[in-house]
Amino acid sequence: MAKRYIICCAACGALHEVARRDALTCSVACRVWLHRHPDHLAELRALAGSARIEVFDIIEAKAIRELRPDLADRMVSGELVVSDVREDVARAFIARVFEAVEAADG
Repeated sequence: MAKRYIICCAACGALHEVARRDALTCSVACRVWLHRHPDHLAELRALAGSARIEVFDIIEAKAIRELRPDLADRMVSGELVVSDVREDVARAFIARVFEAVEAADG
């Protein structure tokens, strides 16, 4: 089974599932926007650099915090690491997607 990652898009902040750790955006439109607004990406890179982490780590942590704040607290305490929670976060993401589908269907 291929790894899957849930991120908050670096451009628009939307939750999105990606298959690669170098993905920073949810769509081509957001990738173009990020390219046209280099200051935004530079801020993220500076923040990541000062913490000695990757930009991807920041946007993945944002998704974890949004979807499963209970897991984020346990990660900060050192009880869990990111690889421990990815499947739980992915399930929470899928549940949110299906909640939106049900709401759209009325």
